[in-house]
Amino acid sequence: MADPQDIEASLHCIRYSSEAVPLGEEANLPILFGNDILGTLATRPISGKGEERLRLTVVCLIRTFPLPQILDVAQGDRS
Repeated sequence: MADPQDIEASLHCIRYSSEAVPLGEEANLPILFGNDILGTLATRPISGKGEERLRLTVVCLIRTFPLPQILDVAQGDRS
């Protein structure tokens, strides 16, 4: 299992570059917000402060993208 600090650092980079992501982006966001990444992070066992910080970073990342964009990605992941 990957180190929570490494994952958190990567998510911070994505979060702070989110302004450059165009609305309707369909290549990378489905991967990020789909089961492969976000789904895997959601099922990681919470063991220590590193995992708690990682989950907080995920929530902050989700908040940086417009809700319709995230919902479109989530619905596409279900089909």
